[in-house]
Amino acid sequence: MENAKYSLKSGWDKTAEVACLSHDFGKYTIYFQNRLHYGNRNDERADHSYISALFGAFAGMRLLKDENHVFYIYHAILCHHKSVSGLRDGLLETDKKGVEIPKAFQHKLDIVCQQIEDMKNHRAEIIQDYSSWNYEEIVDEFLDHSGLENLIRKLGKLAYGIESRFKKYADNYIYFQSLYSALISGDKFSASDTPMILPCELPFVTLNGSRRISVEERTKGIKSEMGIVREEIFTNIMNSIEEQPEYSYLYSITSPTGTGKTYAGFFAAVKLNEQLGGGRKIIYALPFTSIINQNFNEIYKLYAREIRDFEKRSGPYLMKHHSLADVDYQTKSMMWINKGPRCFGKTGCPM
Repeated sequence: MENAKYSLKSGWDKTAEVACLSHDFGKYTIYFQNRLHYGNRNDERADHSYISALFGAFAGMRLLKDENHVFYIYHAILCHHKSVSGLRDGLLETDKKGVEIPKAFQHKLDIVCQQIEDMKNHRAEIIQDYSSWNYEEIVDEFLDHSGLENLIRKLGKLAYGIESRFKKYADNYIYFQSLYSALISGDKFSASDTPMILPCELPFVTLNGSRRISVEERTKGIKSEMGIVREEIFTNIMNSIEEQPEYSYLYSITSPTGTGKTYAGFFAAVKLNEQLGGGRKIIYALPFTSIINQNFNEIYKLYAREIRDFEKRSGPYLMKHHSLADVDYQTKSMMWINKGPRCFGKTGCPM
């Protein structure tokens, strides 16, 4: 759960908590346990995503102020073992009572009811497991809840509103994808018992100083016309980032080939991260492995110039990933998130 919380922006801690504590709720059924132990893949009652998503929404309704977050929890849990589906997946098309429920949907609802009836047989154990987070009443209420259809209709109404906002405003889509990704990431870290390494940063001014030295070494101090153009473009981009208001979050850089976009794009992200308070991961996506290797090597040199033994501790700062890359963390001082941060100088990371 801490891994998922760390991956999200501030203000989403409770949302991440509810999603993480709810996403495997359906595994308490005897049907799932039979699938786990005996490999029975044909019993639909062993599927846990839908009932877990409903439990997450039920808990969210009681613990969260923002109903949009409730829906994000529902849909992230519903899709956490598959690709993201349509927002109305598993929901009724209308929130109006008295409308006849389609047979296919009624079948899903009947399965959930059977799963709940089974869980009631070991209610005490489930409540005991959730007592560490003070979810006892929520679990108890959910198992006795007779209004699941109303909850599903409510989620359907929320889906309709969120769907329209997804089309108009990118931030709603990004918020959901962030929660979905954080849940999957946290789940994999937890299932594999893999501790999460705290990412490390170098200040913009430090990296930019390293860039200037790199340029000096490459040009041997001789200023060419193209070099002047590259530096002017770089400076303009950095100034533009500084002038942007906090709520601007989508940027594009357009400049001719050969004018230094490798550095400019990376440093724009570093500058923006620092301007927004730091702590964010930068993902530099490129279309070909050859370009990935080339750009990685250039950026790697910037860090290696500033950090001693960087080849032994590069992982928390910089990683390369493609089908042929070695994705093992290279780190001399492992900083596990579940042990808390360790301070190494001003940046909090080993230097």
